[in-house]
Amino acid sequence: MKKIIWISSYPKSGNTFVRSLLVSYFFSLDGIFEQSLLKKIPEFSKNFLKFEKKKYPENEILKWNDIQKEYAQNFKKFCFLKTHVANIKIRNKIFSINSDHTLGCIYVIRDPRNVALSIKDHFQLTNKNAIDFLLNENNNLQIQNNQFFKGFMPILDWGSNYLSWVSDNRFDPLIIKYEDLINDTNKIFLKILKYLQKYFSFDINAIKLSKVIDSTKFEILKKIENNEGFFEKKSMGIENNLNPFFNKGISRNYKKELDLNLISLIERKYARIMHNLGYL
Repeated sequence: MKKIIWISSYPKSGNTFVRSLLVSYFFSLDGIFEQSLLKKIPEFSKNFLKFEKKKYPENEILKWNDIQKEYAQNFKKFCFLKTHVANIKIRNKIFSINSDHTLGCIYVIRDPRNVALSIKDHFQLTNKNAIDFLLNENNNLQIQNNQFFKGFMPILDWGSNYLSWVSDNRFDPLIIKYEDLINDTNKIFLKILKYLQKYFSFDINAIKLSKVIDSTKFEILKKIENNEGFFEKKSMGIENNLNPFFNKGISRNYKKELDLNLISLIERKYARIMHNLGYL
């Protein structure tokens, strides 16, 4: 049976950067990134659903298993899916991520204090509302178009999303820190490729790898967005947001943009996780 490698993260944690690297390596001839290649790794579940008038997500949840099964069957070899959905069991009967259709997971984690700032710009929130979003243990998202909805995503809060993936013993996730990926892209992407070699048979081409790294540098992605726009804004439901998708990246500095009380809210709630990850 063909199965999926998940590219998972909390929103605004570097998922699209990882996808950019992967599609450039596996789905281009020369390793040069192009925006159109991102379609090779669509997002579960919203990219597989149509808008419906009812906001109630039951109809979508019942389709999740079939979506994963059918998607995996369409691939000859490399099968990836992006998601921000937490890896949970819903109503004690439906797994959001079905292990029968899963090989593994690359989970991208980012300092939650900077995640909050990126969320602020992405959803056009205040600092306080962005922190509330990050800490909301029952958080879920949907794409809305007038009175129609799709893409129910139970993302939970930052820490619960992370723990839902890394504590699942049904498969072996690879944990990637966004900061490490940005600061030493070659080393971390090579680590990702070696992880994937456990599941797929392929050679690591040093020349192609170098082209992938060069064509997906943050400054290059920003330039592409400035020249072409970012194609996925519409599918995200933020096409009217004038803030760039590739905005500040590693230059985000919560110490300059968040007051101490808001920083403390995050650090108190996630002290253990942040210590384990080296963020505290």
